[in-house]
Amino acid sequence: MFEPLLGRDGKGAIQPRLAESVEISKDGKLYTFHLRKGVKFHNGKEMMADDIKFAIDYTLNPKNGAYGLADLDAVEKVEAIDKYTLRISLKKINPLFLTVLTDIRAFSVIPKESLPEGMRKPSTFPPGTGPFKFVEWRPGQRVVFERLTTTGEKKPTWIGSSCARSETQPCVSPRCKRETSTSLNARPMNGCSRSFREKSKGSATPEPR
Repeated sequence: MFEPLLGRDGKGAIQPRLAESVEISKDGKLYTFHLRKGVKFHNGKEMMADDIKFAIDYTLNPKNGAYGLADLDAVEKVEAIDKYTLRISLKKINPLFLTVLTDIRAFSVIPKESLPEGMRKPSTFPPGTGPFKFVEWRPGQRVVFERLTTTGEKKPTWIGSSCARSETQPCVSPRCKRETSTSLNARPMNGCSRSFREKSKGSATPEPR
């Protein structure tokens, strides 16, 4: 559902992802990211530098209890220079900073103002930019995701862990990553695959609750 700023290839080398390129100052404390244009969130809004600034600032706010706070402890300030340029200033040199940005554990790119300050137990997931979109969460029953094509066309489908029994409240990306992998029992439930496919045949996609 969510994507990081940067990615890594099969050999571990850092690659562009939501950021096309990055420039690092001579003192190693100023990072300027040039973002991909035309990237859309699942709600149709185009991703811009303001959104990434919001996501990082949200993570750095202790009131939000974000899991990535420790990963971003070197960050001093985040600035949206223009729609597609983001600047991050560090308090001190961190040679692993780009590596941190290849993992959504640090933070996930979400729309500006999509999460209120201090909300410890959100009832849904904010929109992301990844290939899967949150569709439905039924407490104690299941969590359903929708697979998207690269063209943005919706193709609801069931795969391994996309329809799973919910044991606890869902953990949205900025809150924590570690609990997300353990909060769902990924075993398919009887009728789960069938009911999801039936919804995709001519009926409207259910809205998150």
